[in-house]
Amino acid sequence: MEGLLQNMTIEKYGLFIVIFSFTIAYLVIPKLIGISRHKEIMDNPNNRSSHINKTPTLGGIAFFISLVLSLFIVHRIGIDLGNISFNIIVSLSILFIAGLKDDLVGLSPRSKIISQLAAITFILLNPEMYIVNFYGFLGITDFPLWLTIAFSYFLVLSIINAYNFIDGIDGLASMLGIVIFGVFSFVFYNLQLYYYFFISMISIGFLIAFLRYNLSVKNKIFMGDTGSLIVGFLIGIMTLRFFALSTIQLKEIHIQPENIFILTLAVLFVLFIDSLRVVAIRFLNKK
Repeated sequence: MEGLLQNMTIEKYGLFIVIFSFTIAYLVIPKLIGISRHKEIMDNPNNRSSHINKTPTLGGIAFFISLVLSLFIVHRIGIDLGNISFNIIVSLSILFIAGLKDDLVGLSPRSKIISQLAAITFILLNPEMYIVNFYGFLGITDFPLWLTIAFSYFLVLSIINAYNFIDGIDGLASMLGIVIFGVFSFVFYNLQLYYYFFISMISIGFLIAFLRYNLSVKNKIFMGDTGSLIVGFLIGIMTLRFFALSTIQLKEIHIQPENIFILTLAVLFVLFIDSLRVVAIRFLNKK
């Protein structure tokens, strides 16, 4: 099988990895729905919910399984030139454990933040994720290493928690994720950064499978914190890698380097606007 995949074009391989990711998630999710119902691991509706019945919340487990299996294939193909697969899998494992515990028995905000910081740390051990230039935005050009690391932590942490806020409304989190990963897949494909292109395609695959069940009436499921932490983290990785592009790479896809922040905000606009709305409501309600 490995030899067959190595002889495929990037386009065919991209299609294969989407189908593979979709299939794994599509087959696993019904099992998770059954387990959730049997063990009463359900989300109770509230005034913000679009559902009226108790709903299973373990959809994120399917994301993790699909990701690990898909990343194994991608790594074996030899596309991971920066050897970041191991960093990503370790980070995803940390978030998977934290999210699963939160879904099952609850997790304090402090513990959740610590787990997110630990996951980000493993990613930042790889130098290709370093942001070295602000391209004159706000008068900033070159970044010292300490500021690069601090900004990277803040950026990814913000994205993870922004995405975590929007889970719970049918279709919103998954459709928004599909759109965001679709944009990143286009960017990284055109830059021939195929590893990140495939991560985006893997994410699109399992999110499409999840969307089918998330919008179902009889077999509805939510991704839960397990899923929202994983997807938010992957969006954070894609954003961080986008920021780490060189001036030459940005001009190859006809992006003026000084506009990189505006474009990033445009891609993540709905994500951050909805998060600000949630934060404002909680602040006004003194929560």
